[in-house]
Amino acid sequence: MFIAAPCPQCGGEIEFLDEVQVVKCQYCGSLLQSVGNEGVRRYYLEPRGDIETTTKALIRKLFPENKTAFPPLKTQLIFYPYWWVKGMVFKWLIGKKNVPSNMAGIPNGWENVKELNTRLFDQTFPANGKTLLGPPTLGIRTETMRVRAFNWKEMEQRGVPLKTTISHNQAIEYAEKLKDSPLGLKKFDVEMERTMLIGERYAMIFAPIWAISLSSPQGGQEILVDGISHSVIETSQKEKIPLSSVLKAGKVGI
Repeated sequence: MFIAAPCPQCGGEIEFLDEVQVVKCQYCGSLLQSVGNEGVRRYYLEPRGDIETTTKALIRKLFPENKTAFPPLKTQLIFYPYWWVKGMVFKWLIGKKNVPSNMAGIPNGWENVKELNTRLFDQTFPANGKTLLGPPTLGIRTETMRVRAFNWKEMEQRGVPLKTTISHNQAIEYAEKLKDSPLGLKKFDVEMERTMLIGERYAMIFAPIWAISLSSPQGGQEILVDGISHSVIETSQKEKIPLSSVLKAGKVGI
């Protein structure tokens, strides 16, 4: 996955892979080290399209039989934080497999089996445990979209980056639980198993969420819209927790 960021020396736009530790600016030749905040790199996804296009598409979806455009009362772009964990899962299985006998009158036997299953671990989950504003996972976006390095000034000009409430240690504990998902095991009696998450890298990625207040004949309503897919986000929590109180909780620290 490619990361885009301005060079801190000359301001030129540079791109680099997320696993790269040292980057050379193609414009001024400076060598830059990507270390992140306390060892955790932070990125953000840019919203697709502008708010006018997003709002018009939303109104057409919500009011398909009404040709009157209902102007937005208020719009706010929120950058919602997610933990992003990448690594490899190794699962050792030790057990016995039934071996059919080829001779009449001889019972089936057993064979000791030791099997190693591996898979790529690439998971995203919310880093704000108090308010679920975005989807439960970012899916394949982290691999298919170019992301930008976290830049306070860039993001503040567009919207509000929310605070994280799930710590790095809590993210590690949660990733340990996720690693035990099925690996398509073979049919034999497992007597012992061990699963390990190896080479994991933790990062923070902020996803764009539009908070749109609309006026309609039925009254005002507040809707959350995915800034990438432009789909309406359905979550029961957004009705219980006013968005104003979420924003009042403050922005993420620099």
